[in-house]
Amino acid sequence: MDTMATHARSAAGSTLGSGTDAGAGLAGDATAADAAGVALLSLRAGDDCCALPLACVQEIRAFEQPTRLAHAAGCVLGVVNLRGAIVPIVDARACLGSGSGSGGAPPAVVIVLTIGRRTIGLAADAADEILEPGATRAQPPPAREQAAAGGAVPALVQGLVPVGERLLLLLDPAALLAALDGGQARALP
Repeated sequence: MDTMATHARSAAGSTLGSGTDAGAGLAGDATAADAAGVALLSLRAGDDCCALPLACVQEIRAFEQPTRLAHAAGCVLGVVNLRGAIVPIVDARACLGSGSGSGGAPPAVVIVLTIGRRTIGLAADAADEILEPGATRAQPPPAREQAAAGGAVPALVQGLVPVGERLLLLLDPAALLAALDGGQARALP
């Protein structure tokens, strides 16, 4: 994991931890096609294979059980102390409504993200690989009414990234913040 975290920091350049809007190039009204010139980190969350803009990845850490918060949103596992900063940990599986592809085991990693001026952790089953800019072309997600039987495309999914025979769900970092703020935001840092 240390090698991937080091590569993530060097590939993302000076935007990590600088208080800039790391990852903002994919947030908000931007289209999934904007991901074509952006390095991505692929990860697994339950039964889903996903990707995040590498520019918002601060580090990748082994999962440690967070401290639970009363009345926190359902996707919030709790908070951890990360070098003196209280960081909320969001469960990627719960946000995506994904099955527990790891047989009910706790997440294996926390991907620490800097989004604007906020830092959050995304708990996932694995951080797989770094996809270089231009290696893939993101496509918009299917229309919500055409989504797979039984559910709509979660707001967290910004697009689809084909990688070989797989399709990765391109996650919108700003939507993670919205998930936090939509819950009991007053209980979170």
